[in-house]
Parts: sequence; structure tokens; C-alpha cells
Amino acid sequence: MILKGIMNKFKGILEFNEDDSKNKINGMGKYTENCEQEFIDLNGMVTVDESLECKKAKLDGIIKINNDLIAEEQIEQKGQLKVGNSIKAAVIELKGQATINNSIVGKNIKTDGTINVKKVLFDEKCNMKGLITTEQIKGEKNSTLQIQGRMSADKVEAGNVFINVRGKGSKAKIGTIIAGKLEITNESKTTELIIKKIGADKVFVEYAEVQSIKGRDIEIGAGCIVDMVQYSDSIKISPESAVKECKQVL
Repeated sequence: MILKGIMNKFKGILEFNEDDSKNKINGMGKYTENCEQEFIDLNGMVTVDESLECKKAKLDGIIKINNDLIAEEQIEQKGQLKVGNSIKAAVIELKGQATINNSIVGKNIKTDGTINVKKVLFDEKCNMKGLITTEQIKGEKNSTLQIQGRMSADKVEAGNVFINVRGKGSKAKIGTIIAGKLEITNESKTTELIIKKIGADKVFVEYAEVQSIKGRDIEIGAGCIVDMVQYSDSIKISPESAVKECKQVL
């Protein structure tokens, strides 16, 4: 048996496939040590006291992992998830509520719901919907980040960044955005986003309060309040926005 751990305080159904590499739990279960399996399917209320490592993981229910959740290929989650340290996999899909004390690390990441995580690190694509609270989102040079919802972040960095502010609630806040291309839109057409600093080659932003924007080609749409704009090639400012200072920097 590849499984490392002891099931205790268990109510429900524990199913072991004839292939020892597969493990499925329906109901309530608890691993008191590390769990190492090739395929993991957890459905219900499950606690892992240490780490969970596998090739693929499917989680549905109320899942608590006190250390790491690691999969070689894919992690698919629905419901409520709490991870004491980090999530790592090539492909990560989180839907519902997730609290990750450290980081989410993957090649392609997709989230939908309420996500609270210290860092999000990705190689190619990251698509996040809902309410996002994080210190940092960072992608590789040619990566693409798409945000739909409301976000609080200290720093956002990726090759291409697209932010669509949606929903009602407190204003979204971002410290610094660094990108090759940045596009910020707002469906509500009200100023719901506060940003300290933007640095990108190409910038389009609307309905935001920004302290500083620096880039090559900059377009400021309606509903913006900007303290300082520095551009090298082109600038376009909507008459429905206010820019305190604007200058060309060669």
C-alpha cells in the first residue's frame, strides 16, 4: 500500500481501488501523517495533519491540509480548502473558498471564488475570478494574468495583465503593477480601484485612482484621478479624467 498515514475518527466510506495508486474517500476522514498517493479523490470533510502529495488530486467538500498540497500534474478543488503552507502543481483549479497560508505555484492557475493567499507564482496563465486577497501575484516574462472581480494586492507582475473590476464592496487596492501590457476596465463605471504605481510599456486604465503611471504608450480612459503620468511615445487622456501632472520622458 503506497498510502502513508492512519485513518482515525473516521465516519463514512473509505474505498481503496485494487490499484494501490488510487485512493478515494467519501464522508469524514483524517490522515494523521503524510499522505502519498498517485491519485487522490476526497469528498466530504477530510483533514490531513501533514502534507498530501500525489500525481492528481480531486477535492470536493471541506478539506484541511496542515502542511503542503502537492501534485505532479493537476489539482482540482471545489468547496472549502485550507492549506497550512503551499499548493504546487502544473495545473491548479480552485473553486469556492480557499485559504493558503503561503503560496500557490503552478504553470497554469484558475480560481473562482474567495481566495486568500500570500503569493501566487505562475509560468504561463493565471485566471482569477471573485474576491482575491494576496501580497503578490507574479508571472514569467511572457505570461498572461486575467483578474475579474475585486482584488487587494501589494504587487502584481506579469507579461500581460488584464483587470476587470466587478462586483460591489470596498474599493480594490493594488500597490504596484509591472507589466508589458496592462489593461484595466470597470463594468460598474465607478472609481472602485486604487493603485499606487503602474509601470508598463502599453497602458489602458479607466475608473481608477493612481498615484503614478510610467510607460511608453499610455491611454487614460474615463473616471480616473492620476497624480503623475510619465510617457515616452504617446499619451491620450479622456476629458472625463483628471491628471495633475503629465510629462514626456525620452
